[in-house]
Amino acid sequence: MVRYAFLTDGIVCIDCKGLEKSDYRKIGYKLRNLVPCDLVTFEKEQVVVWKGKRKHDSNDELDENNNSSVEVE
Repeated sequence: MVRYAFLTDGIVCIDCKGLEKSDYRKIGYKLRNLVPCDLVTFEKEQVVVWKGKRKHDSNDELDENNNSSVEVE
């Protein structure tokens, strides 16, 4: 969902109310590995991520993922 949010917005905030700070830090770092993004902050029970200055088109990447075979790790 974060990848699709980056199609329209450069910054995405993820609400982590009710979780411990260590848990939403883990979520943020895992997101960074799954979606090309930069972590901005973990303040106020939110994970804020920025799309960054990447030069690739996200639409092309999404189309490639939808048309290729799925690899299981």
